Amino acid sequence: MGRYSQLVKLFADFRQIHVRAADAKGDLEAAWTARASADRIAAAGDVVAIGTEQADDVDVSVEILARVPARTDADHVTEASIALDDAVAVLGCTDYLPDAKRFAVARGTWRLRATHTNMAKRERIRIQLWPGTRIKPRVLVRYESPKPVEKPPPRKIKTRKQAVEAALRGEIDAALAVLLALHHAGDASASASAAEILAFQGRWDEMAPCAQALLAHPDAVYAGNVSDDMKALLARKRAIPKPPKPEPEERQRFADAVAKAEDGPRFQGKRRELARHCFALATVFHVDDEIIARWDPKHPYLHFNEAAEVARALVRRGEPERAWQILESRLGRWYPVDAAQVLPVVLLTDPWLAPLVTRERAELVMRTPRAR
Repeated sequence: MGRYSQLVKLFADFRQIHVRAADAKGDLEAAWTARASADRIAAAGDVVAIGTEQADDVDVSVEILARVPARTDADHVTEASIALDDAVAVLGCTDYLPDAKRFAVARGTWRLRATHTNMAKRERIRIQLWPGTRIKPRVLVRYESPKPVEKPPPRKIKTRKQAVEAALRGEIDAALAVLLALHHAGDASASASAAEILAFQGRWDEMAPCAQALLAHPDAVYAGNVSDDMKALLARKRAIPKPPKPEPEERQRFADAVAKAEDGPRFQGKRRELARHCFALATVFHVDDEIIARWDPKHPYLHFNEAAEVARALVRRGEPERAWQILESRLGRWYPVDAAQVLPVVLLTDPWLAPLVTRERAELVMRTPRAR
């Protein structure tokens, strides 16, 4: 019936798998509307995005067929059209295109069917392609996600420690009420935590006294960067800081350092540690394209701080939406340095990142469980 290949797994970063021409020009950002997100399919001429249930590993198979195949039982089924030249590439949303799986096809318009199964566990997607006339993306079988398990009633918060833990879980409103009460009672550490939340809520006038309370009693915390954050928030109250002139890149020093790391004994047999080290070298030597290229969403040691470096590089390159996507993907991996810290203040005070944070995104940051 056709040529068949099995792809063991792809990582569906941002809950997407891409099927595209090798030199695709289509704009998925415009095609990925709210409806497309709900339908789990978006098409832009020579590229199609298939939505997944989770941002996780997905088992994917690809079939290149001569004619329309019979449908099979599935959780979710969609169809769309794609214009192809002589090959089609299938990859995760942020995978490196030159490494993508490719399949030879004839030039022309092809029909694509994505058949999803096992969506409640480890999702499987069967991608079938055959020559066909152009159609708009459509849903043949719609998956209904299981209803969320009812959450237990929120725990009663009494102490500063409990309030901080609640804030890190995303229970911002309950946490803030307790932190403000402690602030008014003279707890400067609670003042710092409250200042962070108030800043993300855009309540700058209320934030200022809380930040000043910590600065008046800096010994209430053990990490000096809390005081630095309070000063930065007070400055941010006046205006978003202007980005400085980018540091000049030191590409040759970077290349030399990478070669030394790859050839030396320190990282032999330690692939992940080497990748993290080379990423750090790219940031130290200010090589933006290498920072972006060496970002790996599946790497267990690249957390929020590394995502922030990638986001800065992308903003400097004129890609703010992609910058925010990468930051959003790592919000859960933001970790405080001090027990008073509850939110990544850098998102509000960094001149490259602050313009990315809309009111809606600030709310998302607050409600996302962190330090996980």
